[in-house]
Amino acid sequence: MAKIITDFVVKDAQKGQAVRLFYREDGATKFVDVNIPRLFVSSRSTYADAQKRLDYLLKDDKIASLGVTAEIKASGKQSVIHLRGPREIKKFLPKHIFGSPGTAEQIIEYVDVPLYSEVEIQDNKVKILGAPDPHRLKDERILCFDLETDQEGRRDGNYTRINTAAVKSGDLESIISIMTNVRDQRELAFQLSELILENDPAIIGNHNLFYDISKSGELGRKTKTEEIFPIGADETKPYIHAFLGFFKMPRVNGRILLDSMNFAQNWGWSRNNKLETVCNFLGIDFEKSLNYSELEDLVEKWEREGDSDAIRIIHTYAKQDVESTLELLEKLREDIFDLAWLFETRIDNISYVSKLSLAMGLRTRRRFEKLNDIRRSIRHELEDFDIDKVKINLLKGNGFSLASERGYFSTRDIYAVYTSFLSNALKPIIKNDKTFKFVYDIILSKKTPESKIIFQQAVDAFCEELIFDLSSKRTEGQVFKAIYGATKDEVRRDLFDTITRMHQFIDKNDLEIVNYTSKFLFVRPKKHKQGIEKLLESHPNFTIYGRADRVISGHSGNMIALMENGVLITPGTINMDANTKKGHRTPFERQTIEQFGTLLLYKGYETALNYLEERCSDLANGKISRKDLLFELRARRDWRSYVDQDSERGQAIQQFKLQDEEKVSYGRIAEGRLLEKAFLESNAPIDLEWYQEKFFGGYREAGSREFHKGTIGDIAYSVLADRGKEQKLALQNILEGTSEATDIEFLIRGNKVKNASQRDLWIDS
Repeated sequence: MAKIITDFVVKDAQKGQAVRLFYREDGATKFVDVNIPRLFVSSRSTYADAQKRLDYLLKDDKIASLGVTAEIKASGKQSVIHLRGPREIKKFLPKHIFGSPGTAEQIIEYVDVPLYSEVEIQDNKVKILGAPDPHRLKDERILCFDLETDQEGRRDGNYTRINTAAVKSGDLESIISIMTNVRDQRELAFQLSELILENDPAIIGNHNLFYDISKSGELGRKTKTEEIFPIGADETKPYIHAFLGFFKMPRVNGRILLDSMNFAQNWGWSRNNKLETVCNFLGIDFEKSLNYSELEDLVEKWEREGDSDAIRIIHTYAKQDVESTLELLEKLREDIFDLAWLFETRIDNISYVSKLSLAMGLRTRRRFEKLNDIRRSIRHELEDFDIDKVKINLLKGNGFSLASERGYFSTRDIYAVYTSFLSNALKPIIKNDKTFKFVYDIILSKKTPESKIIFQQAVDAFCEELIFDLSSKRTEGQVFKAIYGATKDEVRRDLFDTITRMHQFIDKNDLEIVNYTSKFLFVRPKKHKQGIEKLLESHPNFTIYGRADRVISGHSGNMIALMENGVLITPGTINMDANTKKGHRTPFERQTIEQFGTLLLYKGYETALNYLEERCSDLANGKISRKDLLFELRARRDWRSYVDQDSERGQAIQQFKLQDEEKVSYGRIAEGRLLEKAFLESNAPIDLEWYQEKFFGGYREAGSREFHKGTIGDIAYSVLADRGKEQKLALQNILEGTSEATDIEFLIRGNKVKNASQRDLWIDS
């Protein structure tokens, strides 16, 4: 049977020779310890000079005695020496010819151990038989597990709880239940570990996998150094491989990890990443049978009365989560494996690593293979490059009529259209990349709009470095052409022509843009017409995601859309990747905007306005938890761009003197109007006026607020049928928590409805 490499671990990262290879054979994961020599790459030179250098090196007895192998490889128009041997050889190599070789893991991952290759292993020697292809493992079984354990008990000493783990993988289905004391939680971890090792899956998946893996280890640990929850193919415990923004990336030796929650954060645009939301977003029926308070009530009922029905319900709840997650991962599996092939990366990385980092990683490997050292890496600068803003500015800068029409729309003829103008404009350049010979065929083969758009995003990720270089002064014209094979003027011309054709298409077909985000244009015909879907799909830059049932359009880019398929698109969740998913908003803002929009579109204006009045009154009267008023900030490498801005981000970075990558949580207190890191513990009152200005908009003339883009006030104001002075002041009173019943009644009943379609929203059905 074929042996397929699934994973590797460098046992000594400094020496980098002892490597544990994991491979899949006959439905089981096995491993072998092998020695892989280090790779040393010379600087570029002519072929003749490279040959002279190599002859000189091999005459050195110290180098020759170490059993090195060497070859000369082409690098563009020049040549380099590839020298392989033990790490000890480094001290004998001329530093002006051989620079830093990189870490052992980088060298092995880029060059020496192609993951997902078919191999032959004899006498601990590995022979690669074919090119890497993750699809070889696509049909391996996935094991999903979910824990329902007592969290309160470990804090308060009351350990008599129900602890359940549900496991499903292929024909295997098991529920483990422990119900006595804390030692049984430890036993639960051991039983779960034993079941996973016995089933020996190639793939472990879950929704928020890091939590369940780390919780399992916590349950069973007696001491900090104890080896616990050994679910790796070599019976080792999981570990944290990397910290990625707000998230942690786990690794389990020999296992492929799929995390549907993190995948949704990286590639989706649903209003949140809860299991229920993501399942419904992808057309999987799911309804959460218990909330956390109901779960706790059942636990207490079993404790107090010994009610066996409570146990059965909790078992069913855990089993439901596992079955839904498995169905979800089965649906995502093909896209995840295709993306891993496209980005030439670990399958795990597709869940956890942002599109931008994946694209840059591929380019780095390509440059490594070709040793294209025309310039140093721009990775750090590019990480902070705001491609979403650039995409909008490119459209506006080329005369594209981006606009937003404030109001409520329910005419069922507004379409969310993903625009891929970057990849289409840059086709003359990126078509030369070997990946793109196949990627467009993949997009065409995808059957769902979600999958098509996921892969359009992947293509656009490859364009971001090019767009960065186009706008960067550091990449001069000659260097730009050497890298991309085109001048900056040629690329700008292609962008201008592509955007112009989009603009002409919109005008020619009598269409208008209701609103926009960096991913979507929300387009509708000015007059009713047949075949609008075919018309939009006929344009090469457009991919229809779906038709909107109802849309609330605020200031530019600020909108809420209820799609016909039930997906709710809200502000703050559409344009974020894994590193910035939460955005720079407080929990109060995120929760209020989402819930207000949800109630507007599902329940009607009266219900939504009453919710908003209660929420804002609680803010004004100090009933909102300080935790919900916290800002989270990580000082990124672009922090200097904030210090000159009159913003609370810039103020925070200056006041706290943050270092790169330092993270801080803070709020604002009224005393001295200071940002405060100890905000949660402070007894000083909050700076209410400052928070209200940030949430609802600042004042302008005559004491009237400016409900600007992104605020709660913008959405609340935009949905008014009549936005006169009286209506605005009534809404302002509600937002400031000073309203009277007459203000609410005036907005609900006294405001005139402009059209029949708006009446559906204005009055609860």
